[in-house]
Amino acid sequence: MKILAIYTDWKERETYGGCGYYRCIAPMRHLGIKTHGKLMGEGCMYPEKMDAVKLWTDIWMKYDVIYTMKVDGKEALAQMYASRTHFKKKIILDVDDDYFNIDPKSSAKKHITPDKYYIIEAMLRNADMITVSTEYLKKQYEKYNGKITVIPNYIDMDDWAYENRIGKDGRIKIGWQGSSTHETDLKMIIPVLKKIMNKFDNVDFVHVGYDSKIFKELPRRKFVPGTNEFPEAPKLIADQGFDIGIAPLADIKFNYSKSAIKYYEYSALKIPTVCTGNKWSPYHGKFHDGKTGMYANNEKEWYDKLTKLIKDKQLRKQMGLNAYSHVKQTYHIKDHTDEWRNVFERANNIKYKEKPQRSKIWTPPLLLTKLRGLLVKPTQVMKPQSSVI
Repeated sequence: MKILAIYTDWKERETYGGCGYYRCIAPMRHLGIKTHGKLMGEGCMYPEKMDAVKLWTDIWMKYDVIYTMKVDGKEALAQMYASRTHFKKKIILDVDDDYFNIDPKSSAKKHITPDKYYIIEAMLRNADMITVSTEYLKKQYEKYNGKITVIPNYIDMDDWAYENRIGKDGRIKIGWQGSSTHETDLKMIIPVLKKIMNKFDNVDFVHVGYDSKIFKELPRRKFVPGTNEFPEAPKLIADQGFDIGIAPLADIKFNYSKSAIKYYEYSALKIPTVCTGNKWSPYHGKFHDGKTGMYANNEKEWYDKLTKLIKDKQLRKQMGLNAYSHVKQTYHIKDHTDEWRNVFERANNIKYKEKPQRSKIWTPPLLLTKLRGLLVKPTQVMKPQSSVI
């Protein structure tokens, strides 16, 4: 059985971000499976200097199972149809976010236009299997496809083998790292940070990857731009020397499907973490509160937990060490590769579907194939109906 693994995020940079790393690059590397970019997605169907026929004959036709991350272009969807319908390839689709409940205030919302929803639904309905990172996501997508397997996100500790460069000047850094999609999450923690910093004049806030006007309320803060490639991120974060890492999440539907990635990353650098710990939170139940991390469920708890860590240097050090050991023993990806291998084996044994399922709100592309060539011609997409999404 030969696997073609494709990552589709950050395609405009010809590299990959966190999603590509956690859902494709890292697990496939441990399985010895080569990963590819620029083979799926709008603008990526025909890489430069490679026409459609060469793309299929040189790459796609050599594999039995195609594992791909979410795609949102009609060209990529046409590829997906063609590879299974005409060439009998098995398609495993990985989806790591709740695309039907994106926060309206998120910067990602502008990228998911109404027509993209129809493409995503058709993609979900026509995959042979779907992998997701959480049970919540499985429940969200089961109405589109019954063959869904949960494979949680894990971390490769070897990629985070850097020393956290904590300062020796007596100043304490509370740190956060992430993207612009966390604006709503950050707004809830700003009042707490402001109160903390007004009380402790030796506390600074460092935010990596995203800057916003909401941070201007803080008396002492430092912004560090993110990296162009995900592999550079671990060292960048370690170089900031966080004394405490924070992972706040707002109570919105989109966050219900999230994973505990930030906790894993901070812990890999031996940074003690304070996380949102409500029952709906992805951090809930991931560690022992007070020993391998701290949960905070409201503004008072956030203030109290941060204050406790600020005042106790030994607690910070010990909790960071405990968290490191816990994550290495429980969430190191090298110990979970069988979860991916089992999915690939099951997909390879699935009986081939003669006819793709049709989305109720999207007209599938028309695919025409020839023995010595390939023509993919999407039909016109139905005009979005405001009552649907």
